[in-house]
Amino acid sequence: MKKDSIFGNLYKLYTEDLGKDDLERLIKNEAPEVYSFYLESVKTKDYQSKNRFKRVFLFTRDLVVVFLRKLSPIRRIIFSGAFIIFFYSYLIESWFYASGSFLTMVLLLAFELAGKLSATSELDMAAKIQIDTTICIDPVIEGYEIAPYSKPARVVGGDFLNCYKLKGNKLSTIFLMGDVSGKGLAAALYMVQVHALMSYLSTAYDDVKSIVKNLDQMLNRIFQAKYFFTATGLKIDLDKDPGTVEIFRAGHSPLIIYTQHNKQAEFLVPGGIGLGLRNSKVFDRTLKTESIHLKPGDILIFFTDGVNESINYLKEEYGTERLKKIVQSNADLPAKEILSKILKSIEGFTGSTPARDDLTLLIVKKL
Repeated sequence: MKKDSIFGNLYKLYTEDLGKDDLERLIKNEAPEVYSFYLESVKTKDYQSKNRFKRVFLFTRDLVVVFLRKLSPIRRIIFSGAFIIFFYSYLIESWFYASGSFLTMVLLLAFELAGKLSATSELDMAAKIQIDTTICIDPVIEGYEIAPYSKPARVVGGDFLNCYKLKGNKLSTIFLMGDVSGKGLAAALYMVQVHALMSYLSTAYDDVKSIVKNLDQMLNRIFQAKYFFTATGLKIDLDKDPGTVEIFRAGHSPLIIYTQHNKQAEFLVPGGIGLGLRNSKVFDRTLKTESIHLKPGDILIFFTDGVNESINYLKEEYGTERLKKIVQSNADLPAKEILSKILKSIEGFTGSTPARDDLTLLIVKKL
């Protein structure tokens, strides 16, 4: 009975958190990502001029060196020493030395795992803060259905979606969707700065152009040269004509409008270049806003390029035409259900292919 209990506990230890997709995720998602992580450091090397054997040897050598450099100096020394001893124990057929070197490597693995778990915990906290501060959750605007969605490709991401009440007018709201160039933690940190700036600018100005132009000037000072921010959005002012909205775009993906009258989804592409590109004169000159009168049943769809650039296992992109067709065929549904249909369509198209970019959507439907 005791043996059964021991084996039962061991079985539970190894299987209680095991999901049916874990092995597939390890092979298709995590392994290629780890390989790419190390491969980035050897991309600048020129192996083409060498013969095949030498190419393989040099590539393997450089990959091992990159791996060793990722370790701290003391762990690098211990790992190399343990590996040499393990190889030596194989030559002299000594289980004592082999066991010692093996246990040393296990100990190093435990230290690396502890560091990873600590970093993962901090990233999870960063993701929660990001969601709490930069993603609008179920905004309520009289006369409209609003359905927002955002999912980063990694733990944290560079997509942006939020809404702000404008200066001195609780009936006027601006929605801003954007995408900081790049992915991961750096893009996420810049995104938090965008949110802080928008929180200030929305209390200082009440018109779209002033807010976006001042945001561009501030990002020019904050962003490093290789970063920029594309954006699109709209302003809804219930104090004026509740059916008229103002849209804008700054180098971002086009938005889609579905009109109930002709049952068609079409692109809207207002003029504008990205923010933070250090060319405010061109930005100010090209930024255009458009006023659109929405009738009951009309729908606006805002999205980042993580939607249309989602790929399947054949490396085919989801594209914008599929998105338009999903909207047209489900336009009579509530905004949240339209969003759900789009997400299911993307999931069905991509299958188990890992996401390569953050995915963000905003559905706005006039009641």
